[in-house]
Amino acid sequence: MSLLRDAPAVDAILREFKDQGLEVLAVNIGESKKTVTKFLAANPRDCKIVLLSDTNLAAWFAPKSYPHYALIGRNGSASGEQKGAGGERSLRHLLRQAGLRSDGPDSPGQLSSSPGHS
Repeated sequence: MSLLRDAPAVDAILREFKDQGLEVLAVNIGESKKTVTKFLAANPRDCKIVLLSDTNLAAWFAPKSYPHYALIGRNGSASGEQKGAGGERSLRHLLRQAGLRSDGPDSPGQLSSSPGHS
């Protein structure tokens, strides 16, 4: 499942960029609070989990596929989107659009071009 495949990368990126102000909200679509709570007990996450009933983010972006990553800048405007799983390299590229970069020279965050483009 692509949602679970990206989870370690999302949590690692959150830990790395938290001091730069990054916050991650994982919006759960379609499962009950009981189901989500049980899942998180067995699969803890570093990011905040939000139920669809607690936010209008899903309506704001109207995703057609999942996962759907939306980057919202400090000013409240959308600064990037990624539709579907893409792994850590793709997520780091999305963060670059907002000016967040890794310090390491070999970091996947230091892309010279977007994934799949030269």
